[in-house]
Amino acid sequence: MPDFLDKLVGGFNKGVAKVSANSKALLEKQKLNSTINALENERKQLAQQLGMKVYEQYMDSDGEVGAMVFTDETAEFVNEIKARLEKIADVRAQIRLVDEAVADAVAAAEAKNEAKTEAKKQREAEAIIADEDMPGVICVCGAQNQENAKFCAKCGTQL
Repeated sequence: MPDFLDKLVGGFNKGVAKVSANSKALLEKQKLNSTINALENERKQLAQQLGMKVYEQYMDSDGEVGAMVFTDETAEFVNEIKARLEKIADVRAQIRLVDEAVADAVAAAEAKNEAKTEAKKQREAEAIIADEDMPGVICVCGAQNQENAKFCAKCGTQL
């Protein structure tokens, strides 16, 4: 029965650790995704403005494509679009880092929980060895009791 409860508590602790790490990560990822959406909208607006500038140049050149000139203004739009794309890539890299941090936090929580479980098992094993060396009365349930005990410490049966 204690093993069942230990497993239940261990599973609960593992679940709490995952929920905690995931909820923090979810908030962070939501912020980063909002940033990406804003950058995407800016990039789209810049592309539209660039398109309008190119169209205006086309119309000013009486429809002659060869007469169109790549101006500093259009180059500036292109550079701004590139800058937005680089920022979007950086934010996506931050999202990957958040995902990795969550995986690391969950793994650390699982390792900590496992270490606690192993330490408890070790203490129980040491206690059993110590009980075997101690003189006393063994109950029908198998528990070792002190020599002068009138009732079993584990199940309560009269000795």
